[in-house]
Amino acid sequence: MSRRAKIIWIVGTALLLVLLLVLRFIPYHGQICEPAGEAKVANCTSYQLLPFIVFEVAQFLDKMSGAITAVATIAIAIFTFTLKRAADKLWEAGERQLHLLGETLAAQSRDMQASIQAATDSNAAITSDQIAVTNAERQLRAYVTVQDINMVNHRLANRVGTLHDNIVPGAVHTYRFSVILKNGGMTPAINARTNINHNRFNSTIPADFHFPDSTNFGNALIGPQLVWHTPSITTQAAELETPLVGALHYLWGWIEYDDIFSSTTRHRREFCFKIECERLQSTNEFWVGFAPHSKFNAADEDCLRHIDPAG
Repeated sequence: MSRRAKIIWIVGTALLLVLLLVLRFIPYHGQICEPAGEAKVANCTSYQLLPFIVFEVAQFLDKMSGAITAVATIAIAIFTFTLKRAADKLWEAGERQLHLLGETLAAQSRDMQASIQAATDSNAAITSDQIAVTNAERQLRAYVTVQDINMVNHRLANRVGTLHDNIVPGAVHTYRFSVILKNGGMTPAINARTNINHNRFNSTIPADFHFPDSTNFGNALIGPQLVWHTPSITTQAAELETPLVGALHYLWGWIEYDDIFSSTTRHRREFCFKIECERLQSTNEFWVGFAPHSKFNAADEDCLRHIDPAG
Protein backbone atom coordinates (compact mmCIF):
# COMPACT_ATOMS: atom_id res chain seq x y z
CA MET A 1 0.00 0.00 0.00
CA SER A 2 1.30 3.44 -0.92
CA ARG A 3 1.83 6.24 1.53
CA ARG A 4 -1.10 8.24 0.14
CA ALA A 5 -3.45 5.26 0.44
CA LYS A 6 -2.36 4.73 4.03
CA ILE A 7 -3.11 8.37 4.87
CA ILE A 8 -6.58 8.14 3.28
CA TRP A 9 -7.34 4.94 5.19
CA ILE A 10 -6.27 6.48 8.50
CA VAL A 11 -8.31 9.66 7.93
CA GLY A 12 -11.36 7.64 6.89
CA THR A 13 -11.09 5.45 9.98
CA ALA A 14 -10.78 8.53 12.20
CA LEU A 15 -13.89 10.14 10.69
CA LEU A 16 -15.83 6.91 11.14
CA LEU A 17 -14.84 6.74 14.79
CA VAL A 18 -15.88 10.40 15.32
CA LEU A 19 -19.26 9.70 13.72
CA LEU A 20 -19.84 6.67 15.94
CA LEU A 21 -18.86 8.71 18.96
CA VAL A 22 -21.38 11.42 18.08
CA LEU A 23 -24.11 8.85 17.50
CA ARG A 24 -23.30 7.42 20.88
CA PHE A 25 -24.66 10.53 22.62
CA ILE A 26 -27.77 10.84 20.45
CA PRO A 27 -30.78 9.08 22.01
CA TYR A 28 -32.35 6.33 20.02
CA HIS A 29 -35.94 7.04 21.16
CA GLY A 30 -38.07 10.12 21.78
CA GLN A 31 -41.70 11.25 22.13
CA ILE A 32 -43.96 13.56 20.24
CA CYS A 33 -46.64 15.04 22.52
CA GLU A 34 -49.73 16.89 21.34
CA PRO A 35 -50.95 19.88 23.40
CA ALA A 36 -53.26 18.90 26.29
CA GLY A 37 -56.93 19.56 25.77
CA GLU A 38 -59.65 19.93 28.38
CA ALA A 39 -58.55 16.73 30.03
CA LYS A 40 -55.25 18.37 30.78
CA VAL A 41 -53.57 15.19 29.73
CA ALA A 42 -50.88 15.34 26.99
CA ASN A 43 -50.97 12.74 24.22
CA CYS A 44 -47.42 11.58 23.50
CA THR A 45 -46.20 9.15 20.85
CA SER A 46 -42.95 7.31 21.10
CA TYR A 47 -40.54 7.23 18.07
CA GLN A 48 -37.04 6.35 17.10
CA LEU A 49 -34.94 9.49 16.62
CA LEU A 50 -32.94 8.68 13.48
CA PRO A 51 -35.84 7.43 11.32
CA PHE A 52 -37.86 10.42 12.50
CA ILE A 53 -35.16 12.86 11.41
CA VAL A 54 -34.89 11.14 8.03
CA PHE A 55 -38.69 11.23 7.65
CA GLU A 56 -38.94 14.92 8.54
CA VAL A 57 -36.11 15.82 6.14
CA ALA A 58 -37.84 13.87 3.35
CA GLN A 59 -41.16 15.68 3.99
CA PHE A 60 -39.35 19.04 3.98
CA LEU A 61 -37.63 18.22 0.74
CA ASP A 62 -40.90 17.06 -0.77
CA LYS A 63 -42.59 20.33 0.19
CA MET A 64 -39.65 22.31 -1.20
CA SER A 65 -39.35 20.28 -4.45
CA GLY A 66 -40.92 23.00 -6.59
CA ALA A 67 -38.60 25.65 -5.22
CA ILE A 68 -35.61 23.35 -5.55
CA THR A 69 -36.59 22.56 -9.14
CA ALA A 70 -36.93 26.27 -9.89
CA VAL A 71 -33.57 27.05 -8.31
CA ALA A 72 -31.96 24.14 -10.15
CA THR A 73 -33.51 25.27 -13.43
CA ILE A 74 -32.23 28.80 -12.85
CA ALA A 75 -28.81 27.42 -12.00
CA ILE A 76 -28.82 25.23 -15.10
CA ALA A 77 -29.90 28.19 -17.21
CA ILE A 78 -27.16 30.36 -15.75
CA PHE A 79 -24.65 27.58 -16.31
CA THR A 80 -25.89 27.02 -19.87
CA PHE A 81 -25.72 30.75 -20.64
CA THR A 82 -22.23 30.94 -19.17
CA LEU A 83 -21.20 27.88 -21.16
CA LYS A 84 -22.64 29.42 -24.35
CA ARG A 85 -20.80 32.69 -23.73
CA ALA A 86 -17.56 30.77 -23.17
CA ALA A 87 -18.18 28.70 -26.31
CA ASP A 88 -18.95 31.87 -28.31
CA LYS A 89 -15.77 33.52 -27.09
CA LEU A 90 -13.80 30.39 -27.88
CA TRP A 91 -15.38 30.27 -31.36
CA GLU A 92 -14.62 33.95 -31.94
CA ALA A 93 -11.05 33.43 -30.78
CA GLY A 94 -10.76 30.47 -33.16
CA GLU A 95 -12.22 32.52 -36.00
CA ARG A 96 -9.78 35.36 -35.31
CA GLN A 97 -6.90 32.91 -35.14
CA LEU A 98 -7.94 31.26 -38.44
CA HIS A 99 -8.35 34.67 -40.05
CA LEU A 100 -4.94 35.77 -38.78
CA LEU A 101 -3.43 32.48 -39.95
CA GLY A 102 -5.01 32.96 -43.37
CA GLU A 103 -3.66 36.51 -43.64
CA THR A 104 -0.22 35.32 -42.54
CA LEU A 105 -0.20 32.48 -45.09
CA ALA A 106 -1.45 34.83 -47.80
CA ALA A 107 1.28 37.34 -46.96
CA GLN A 108 3.91 34.59 -46.96
CA SER A 109 2.57 33.33 -50.29
CA ARG A 110 2.73 36.82 -51.78
CA ASP A 111 6.26 37.32 -50.46
CA MET A 112 7.34 33.94 -51.82
CA GLN A 113 5.76 34.62 -55.21
CA ALA A 114 7.39 38.05 -55.26
CA SER A 115 10.76 36.47 -54.41
CA ILE A 116 10.31 33.81 -57.09
CA GLN A 117 9.28 36.43 -59.63
CA ALA A 118 12.22 38.63 -58.67
CA ALA A 119 14.60 35.67 -58.98
CA THR A 120 13.02 34.70 -62.29
CA ASP A 121 13.29 38.26 -63.58
CA SER A 122 16.88 38.45 -62.36
CA ASN A 123 17.78 35.13 -63.98
CA ALA A 124 15.98 36.18 -67.15
CA ALA A 125 17.89 39.48 -67.16
CA ILE A 126 21.19 37.69 -66.55
CA THR A 127 20.41 35.14 -69.25
CA SER A 128 19.39 37.91 -71.63
CA ASP A 129 22.63 39.79 -70.91
CA GLN A 130 24.65 36.63 -71.37
CA ILE A 131 22.94 35.91 -74.67
CA ALA A 132 23.52 39.49 -75.79
CA VAL A 133 27.20 39.31 -74.83
CA THR A 134 27.62 35.93 -76.53
CA ASN A 135 25.93 37.17 -79.69
CA ALA A 136 28.05 40.31 -79.70
CA GLU A 137 31.23 38.26 -79.30
CA ARG A 138 30.20 35.94 -82.12
CA GLN A 139 29.43 38.87 -84.40
CA LEU A 140 32.56 40.82 -83.59
CA ARG A 141 35.21 38.16 -83.06
CA ALA A 142 37.92 37.31 -85.57
CA TYR A 143 37.09 34.79 -88.33
CA VAL A 144 40.15 33.68 -90.29
CA THR A 145 39.52 31.77 -93.52
CA VAL A 146 41.43 30.96 -96.70
CA GLN A 147 40.88 33.61 -99.38
CA ASP A 148 43.16 32.31 -102.13
CA ILE A 149 46.42 30.57 -103.03
CA ASN A 150 49.26 32.78 -104.14
CA MET A 151 51.68 31.32 -106.73
CA VAL A 152 54.88 33.01 -107.92
CA ASN A 153 56.88 31.75 -110.90
CA HIS A 154 60.67 31.96 -110.63
CA ARG A 155 62.25 32.04 -114.10
CA LEU A 156 65.64 31.87 -115.65
CA ALA A 157 67.09 35.03 -117.09
CA ASN A 158 65.44 36.40 -120.18
CA ARG A 159 67.23 35.92 -123.50
CA VAL A 160 67.26 37.76 -126.77
CA GLY A 161 65.35 36.09 -129.56
CA THR A 162 66.54 35.56 -133.10
CA LEU A 163 63.67 37.48 -134.61
CA HIS A 164 64.19 41.25 -134.49
CA ASP A 165 66.07 40.90 -131.22
CA ASN A 166 62.86 40.21 -129.30
CA ILE A 167 63.09 39.32 -125.60
CA VAL A 168 62.17 35.75 -124.73
CA PRO A 169 61.18 35.17 -121.08
CA GLY A 170 63.27 32.66 -119.28
CA ALA A 171 61.80 29.27 -118.45
CA VAL A 172 60.16 28.71 -115.06
CA HIS A 173 62.41 26.70 -112.84
CA THR A 174 60.63 27.01 -109.48
CA TYR A 175 57.08 27.54 -108.27
CA ARG A 176 56.50 29.27 -104.93
CA PHE A 177 53.18 28.85 -103.08
CA SER A 178 51.67 30.60 -100.08
CA VAL A 179 48.14 30.67 -98.69
CA ILE A 180 46.30 33.99 -98.45
CA LEU A 181 44.31 34.15 -95.21
CA LYS A 182 41.72 36.80 -94.45
CA ASN A 183 40.27 37.90 -91.13
CA GLY A 184 36.59 38.45 -91.95
CA GLY A 185 35.71 39.49 -88.40
CA MET A 186 35.38 42.93 -86.83
CA THR A 187 38.23 42.49 -84.34
CA PRO A 188 41.87 41.40 -84.80
CA ALA A 189 43.15 37.84 -84.66
CA ILE A 190 45.98 37.90 -82.16
CA ASN A 191 48.73 35.45 -81.20
CA ALA A 192 48.32 33.76 -84.57
CA ARG A 193 50.58 30.81 -85.45
CA THR A 194 50.53 28.93 -88.74
CA ASN A 195 52.19 26.10 -90.63
CA ILE A 196 52.21 25.06 -94.30
CA ASN A 197 53.43 21.86 -95.99
CA HIS A 198 53.50 20.17 -99.40
CA ASN A 199 54.09 16.67 -100.74
CA ARG A 200 53.72 14.51 -103.83
CA PHE A 201 51.74 11.25 -103.82
CA ASN A 202 51.56 8.50 -106.38
CA SER A 203 47.76 8.68 -106.10
CA THR A 204 45.27 10.35 -103.78
CA ILE A 205 46.17 10.99 -100.14
CA PRO A 206 45.84 7.79 -98.05
CA ALA A 207 42.78 7.62 -95.81
CA ASP A 208 44.94 7.38 -92.67
CA PHE A 209 47.22 10.30 -93.61
CA HIS A 210 47.76 12.57 -90.58
CA PHE A 211 48.92 15.75 -92.42
CA PRO A 212 52.22 16.32 -90.61
CA ASP A 213 53.71 19.76 -89.96
CA SER A 214 56.72 21.10 -91.78
CA THR A 215 59.40 23.45 -90.50
CA ASN A 216 57.53 26.37 -92.12
CA PHE A 217 55.97 27.99 -89.07
CA GLY A 218 54.85 31.58 -89.01
CA ASN A 219 53.43 34.11 -86.55
CA ALA A 220 51.03 36.95 -87.18
CA LEU A 221 48.53 39.51 -85.96
CA ILE A 222 45.77 39.91 -88.55
CA GLY A 223 43.63 43.03 -88.31
CA PRO A 224 39.91 43.04 -89.08
CA GLN A 225 39.08 42.67 -92.79
CA LEU A 226 42.77 42.30 -93.64
CA VAL A 227 44.66 39.53 -95.44
CA TRP A 228 47.91 37.83 -94.52
CA HIS A 229 50.19 35.42 -96.41
CA THR A 230 51.51 32.28 -94.80
CA PRO A 231 55.17 31.38 -95.15
CA SER A 232 55.82 30.02 -98.64
CA ILE A 233 56.97 26.66 -99.92
CA THR A 234 58.69 25.91 -103.21
CA THR A 235 58.73 23.04 -105.65
CA GLN A 236 60.75 22.43 -108.77
CA ALA A 237 58.97 23.18 -112.03
CA ALA A 238 59.96 19.82 -113.44
CA GLU A 239 57.99 18.05 -110.72
CA LEU A 240 54.81 19.86 -111.73
CA GLU A 241 55.28 20.30 -115.46
CA THR A 242 56.50 16.76 -116.23
CA PRO A 243 54.96 14.72 -113.42
CA LEU A 244 55.19 11.00 -113.09
CA VAL A 245 52.19 9.08 -114.28
CA GLY A 246 49.49 9.26 -111.59
CA ALA A 247 51.51 11.56 -109.35
CA LEU A 248 49.49 14.20 -107.44
CA HIS A 249 50.64 17.18 -105.41
CA TYR A 250 48.89 18.42 -102.27
CA LEU A 251 49.31 21.58 -100.21
CA TRP A 252 48.03 21.74 -96.64
CA GLY A 253 48.42 23.70 -93.40
CA TRP A 254 46.64 25.39 -90.50
CA ILE A 255 46.38 28.58 -88.48
CA GLU A 256 45.61 28.95 -84.79
CA TYR A 257 44.72 32.28 -83.21
CA ASP A 258 43.02 34.07 -80.33
CA ASP A 259 40.46 36.83 -80.47
CA ILE A 260 40.31 39.82 -78.13
CA PHE A 261 37.53 38.36 -75.95
CA SER A 262 38.87 36.66 -72.84
CA SER A 263 35.82 34.42 -72.45
CA THR A 264 36.36 32.62 -75.77
CA THR A 265 38.73 29.76 -76.54
CA ARG A 266 41.57 29.65 -79.05
CA HIS A 267 40.49 29.04 -82.67
CA ARG A 268 41.88 26.79 -85.40
CA ARG A 269 41.45 26.64 -89.17
CA GLU A 270 42.76 23.74 -91.28
CA PHE A 271 43.15 23.77 -95.07
CA CYS A 272 44.24 21.31 -97.74
CA PHE A 273 44.29 21.73 -101.54
CA LYS A 274 45.07 19.44 -104.43
CA ILE A 275 47.37 21.14 -106.94
CA GLU A 276 45.90 20.50 -110.37
CA CYS A 277 48.29 20.91 -113.32
CA GLU A 278 47.56 20.86 -117.02
CA ARG A 279 49.39 21.94 -120.20
CA LEU A 280 47.01 23.46 -122.69
CA GLN A 281 47.52 21.86 -126.09
CA SER A 282 46.46 24.88 -128.10
CA THR A 283 49.07 27.24 -126.64
CA ASN A 284 51.37 24.86 -124.74
CA GLU A 285 50.70 27.09 -121.74
CA PHE A 286 51.10 25.45 -118.32
CA TRP A 287 48.02 25.93 -116.12
CA VAL A 288 47.92 25.42 -112.34
CA GLY A 289 44.75 25.30 -110.20
CA PHE A 290 43.84 24.46 -106.62
CA ALA A 291 40.92 22.25 -105.55
CA PRO A 292 39.90 21.84 -101.86
CA HIS A 293 40.51 18.34 -100.54
CA SER A 294 37.74 16.42 -98.75
CA LYS A 295 39.75 16.11 -95.53
CA PHE A 296 41.66 18.62 -93.38
CA ASN A 297 39.33 21.47 -94.30
CA ALA A 298 37.50 22.54 -91.13
CA ALA A 299 37.33 25.09 -88.33
CA ASP A 300 37.50 24.96 -84.54
CA GLU A 301 35.88 21.84 -83.03
CA ASP A 302 35.39 20.25 -86.47
CA CYS A 303 39.14 20.18 -87.13
CA LEU A 304 40.89 16.88 -87.63
CA ARG A 305 43.60 17.73 -85.08
CA HIS A 306 43.36 19.44 -81.73
CA ILE A 307 44.77 22.88 -81.07
CA ASP A 308 48.51 22.86 -80.45
CA PRO A 309 48.98 23.81 -76.76
CA ALA A 310 52.44 25.19 -77.59
CA GLY A 311 50.84 27.78 -79.85
